Amino acid sequence: MQHTNQIFDKIFKRILTLSHVAVINFINGLYNKQFPLDSKIIYNQTESVGDDLGRKVADAILTLVPPDDGPEKFHAEIQIDNDNTIIIRVFQYSFAEALKHKDVQGGTIVLTLPQPKIIFLEHTKNTPDEVTLELNVEGQEPRPAFAYKVPVMKLLTYSVDQLAERRMVILLPLYLLRLRREITKQPTKENAGKLRALIETIMNAIDAADAAGDITKEDARVLRQLLSTLYNYLYGDIQLFKEEAVNKMMTDRLVLDLDIAERRGKKLGKKLGKKLGERRGKKLGERRLQDKVALEMLKAGESLDKILMFTHISIERAQALQARLAKDSGSSI
Repeated sequence: MQHTNQIFDKIFKRILTLSHVAVINFINGLYNKQFPLDSKIIYNQTESVGDDLGRKVADAILTLVPPDDGPEKFHAEIQIDNDNTIIIRVFQYSFAEALKHKDVQGGTIVLTLPQPKIIFLEHTKNTPDEVTLELNVEGQEPRPAFAYKVPVMKLLTYSVDQLAERRMVILLPLYLLRLRREITKQPTKENAGKLRALIETIMNAIDAADAAGDITKEDARVLRQLLSTLYNYLYGDIQLFKEEAVNKMMTDRLVLDLDIAERRGKKLGKKLGKKLGERRGKKLGERRLQDKVALEMLKAGESLDKILMFTHISIERAQALQARLAKDSGSSI
């Protein structure tokens, strides 16, 4: 469970660094706000995580500043299981953030904590709608001296369509948890079909959000990549799913992303002109994505010949990626 916690946490922190339009739409949906899309976003921690989930991650504390109003600060955290003690960590992080901006008024120090929210990725009938942390002072009344209340969002009580309607599309890669318990108990052909249908629904919702302008095309690409990464982590080793072509379904869309990137790269090369040339411009748009697609195809069990045909990388690069994957498989995520 610890490793699963880590990968979900990293994915959540990564999606919070997507485009401004995607993040503002997400905050509006999560907190029922109406921030205009040209609002400024301030990340209260500067560290971030890359597409490969390998870099340090940022605390999910954001400040939104609309053009014609004052700033508001938000703190969102995710929880994979039903552990209510997460509220202690939320309070610790929020308290530390508030302490940086304390307001001293005579004999009183005023701390303003960010607006908190906990997203339970999975829940049970015992998962509350609100989690409370009571602070008491020995020998003083009233008790509690302060009640820190954090509202809860239960992700799986929403459908894919409902998340899309609320413009919370960036949560969709995490929605692969919908079938995790069922598949863990019975990795059957029927469940393989359900998983294929769920993935297709998520992909279609991402495409629709892209077309509607709720996210950018680059956001859509990253979300598909994160969906594939999480799929491989949760379900990629199930042999039946390989036989039922669920793994192939994931890699096929990434190959399409690669084709699009190549075309964009050619256009970029032309725009950059003779100084950089078309070849260099193309490399700027495709090399990194080529490696990602090749890795995903390797994880899905595709042959080197097929990988070379689709990605156009050299045999040396493919073999290096194969060696890297074999090395990484022996370490935790």
